[in-house]
Amino acid sequence: MSETGLRDTDARGFMSAEEGAGEVRALRAQLRNLTALLALPILWKEKHPERIAGDLLEVVTSLLRLECAYVRLSGPFGAPALDGCRPFGADAFSGIARALAYAPLDEDGLPVGGIPAAGGLGLTRVDQRFPDETVVLVAGSRRPGFPLQEESFLLRVAVEQAAIAVHGARLLAREQERRAEIELRAAQMALAGDIGATIAAASDLTSMLQLCAKALAAHLGVAYSAIWTMEEREKVLAMRACAGRYSLVEGRQRQIPLGAFRVASLARERRPYLTNDLQNDPWLSDRDWARSERLMGFAGYPLMVEGELAGVMAIFAREALEAKALESLSTVADAIATGIARKRLDEERATLALREQQAHAQADAERARLRSFFMQAPVPIALVTGPDHVFELANAPFLEMVGGRNLIGRPVREAFPELPGARLLDRAFRGGEPIIDSEHSLTLNRGGNAREGIFRVTLDPWRDAAGAVQGVMIVAVEITDAVVRRREMQARTASLIEEQQWLRTLLDFLPVPVLMIEPTSESVLFANKAADGVLGATNPGASMTVSEARPEAGGTTRMPQDLEPALRAACGKNLRGLEIEWRSPAGNRSLLVGSERLEAKHGHPATVVLAFEDVTEQQHTAELRERLLGIVGHDLRNPLNAIVMAATLLRHDGHLSADQAKAAARILSSGQRMDRIIRDLLDVTKVRLGGGIAVTRQPTGAHALCKQMVDELRAANPQRKIRLVKKGDGAGSWDAGRLEQVVSNLVANALQYGPRDAAVTVVSNGAGGDWVLSVHNLGDPIPAEVFPHIFDPFRRGTDAAASGPDRRNLGLGLFIVRELVRAHGGTIDVTSNPRQGTRFVVRLAREATAPD
Repeated sequence: MSETGLRDTDARGFMSAEEGAGEVRALRAQLRNLTALLALPILWKEKHPERIAGDLLEVVTSLLRLECAYVRLSGPFGAPALDGCRPFGADAFSGIARALAYAPLDEDGLPVGGIPAAGGLGLTRVDQRFPDETVVLVAGSRRPGFPLQEESFLLRVAVEQAAIAVHGARLLAREQERRAEIELRAAQMALAGDIGATIAAASDLTSMLQLCAKALAAHLGVAYSAIWTMEEREKVLAMRACAGRYSLVEGRQRQIPLGAFRVASLARERRPYLTNDLQNDPWLSDRDWARSERLMGFAGYPLMVEGELAGVMAIFAREALEAKALESLSTVADAIATGIARKRLDEERATLALREQQAHAQADAERARLRSFFMQAPVPIALVTGPDHVFELANAPFLEMVGGRNLIGRPVREAFPELPGARLLDRAFRGGEPIIDSEHSLTLNRGGNAREGIFRVTLDPWRDAAGAVQGVMIVAVEITDAVVRRREMQARTASLIEEQQWLRTLLDFLPVPVLMIEPTSESVLFANKAADGVLGATNPGASMTVSEARPEAGGTTRMPQDLEPALRAACGKNLRGLEIEWRSPAGNRSLLVGSERLEAKHGHPATVVLAFEDVTEQQHTAELRERLLGIVGHDLRNPLNAIVMAATLLRHDGHLSADQAKAAARILSSGQRMDRIIRDLLDVTKVRLGGGIAVTRQPTGAHALCKQMVDELRAANPQRKIRLVKKGDGAGSWDAGRLEQVVSNLVANALQYGPRDAAVTVVSNGAGGDWVLSVHNLGDPIPAEVFPHIFDPFRRGTDAAASGPDRRNLGLGLFIVRELVRAHGGTIDVTSNPRQGTRFVVRLAREATAPD
């Protein structure tokens, strides 16, 4: 304890009697002040040092009537010092007092460096020191003689009492901290012990974490506690346990993706976190819930095991949490994390054990089913084990196959001594690859009857769980019947090949050219010598003759381009007499083609057979004949006109007798008939020689023209009924003379081939831009073999010869009709069936259309 008194002036005088009485009163006041100072420790008991410093300033300032006072309390163990000043606004004194309080003292107890000017203010400094603690008081007064001895004494007592109180308060604070630390350690040990017992006693992970969550809530006294585990597959935190006094909105807390919410941020950052402003935390997922539950504090701790995240635990509190909350969590974090890892390992072991048990049971069941399948299989099956091939299993068909021998437990070489060896079994066992003996002959003895059997034997190695070959499964399937049928088929195939060669030889001798063509690829499969002779001789410029496309020549070629129309037609239906033009450097040839499609059978592809005939010379002869007919017909018209004219004059001569008139009429009728025949021959000649029939269009009334032709035919056939129907507008632009030929020929054809007691119906119909003529007769339909040729020249119906000599014709009528219709740019169609009869329909445009 030290005291330093300082004044700017220090003058003392002698005391009078009055002054002595005043001194006595002052002494009594000092005694009262001393008593008050000695009572200060009772007032300062368990108070904070800062409060003690403030009270010290208030007491000394009040008791000693100081103008100003300054106090400094040094902190223990390097803690920051506490200082105070009265009055609070004494800035000038505060600076001087602080400098004086901090100034070191010399050997005489005076401040090193002297006393700063205080403006007439008397200053004193009182120190009280304890180990690592110091209380310094600087007091200032303007009273003369300050500080008096009694004032110094009171200041020393005050500072001493304050130092004792401060030292006691700090000792008490340290004692309370130690006691709180002991209690914290005890609570943490109790929590750790509870958690450890829970982890040791829990049977599964869920119950363990639930008990741990309850222990956290109970020991830490928080509103809520929860534990999440890390689910690696889903990359989420899954809530596995929760406990506490208050409810938690668990919907979004049950599955938390990494990187979302505060709990997930703990998992990502892997650092503990504490906040006492939970409601404003940026990572809070549900602020309404936090506000409704009045939650303030939050502490979270990641659960780590060997550097890997196992989960996160967290607590929620209505009060502010201290740092010791994180410390408490840290004491049990490792235990809970390790418990999670162990329980998961236990669960995995239990799962693996259960799977292994199930696998064994399943394997036993599969083995039993397989054995049952083997024993009940209709084919011979046996199992042999080891390098000696000892029979372990053989079903009834296998035993029957080997004649009922006792096989189980015996090696193959012992059970079948007659076999030369078991080389195939050795190869299958050592090589580990299946071996198939496609045809293995065995002598079967069933019921005393011995016969040879042929089997397809499969040797399939079977392995244990480690992959080592343990034995061989023998499966034998009898294929005796199949082998016999195959051999028979091979014999038949050989016979068919011989027959095919014989057929090729026969076709080569035929004078008719024959081609066999595959319709899809259009490749020539076969061509006989006649085909080679015709096609090869007429196509010398080709790079490959048809004969080079024979299969035995080792190649194929596409069918000649000129025959492709025949092939395309043959693919749809069989042909009869299709005429095509064969072009070659030697000249054009006309071929008449017939075909037959053979469907794919017995392994042979679909084939089109083409047979053709060279009709070039016949066509030349026919063309010469038609030219001759044209010349003859043209030359006969002049004498015929003279005959017709003379017969007409004779018929109109009134001096002839009846016989003479009759003869003249007969001559005229015969002449007119000859004129029609010659005219038809000339039209045919024009068409066949490429000139076509010329038409001269002029306005024509089709209805009137039809009526005129029908009237003439009615007059010529009075015994027949001809019905005419007119519809619409019959006006148009046609060649009237040629149109009369069309109507006359069609109606005459219907009269000739229709029944005599049935009517012929003629319909003239003008509709839109067309005029349609329909001629219909009942009776037998046109025969199928005649129908394709009804418009051919010189072709007549089958009953034409029976129509009488006066009805005979050259078979040119329908041909002329078709050509006249074509010359007008129209069409003609025919339908014929037993129920509706025969109908010819001609359709002509009213006006000529421009050619395409």
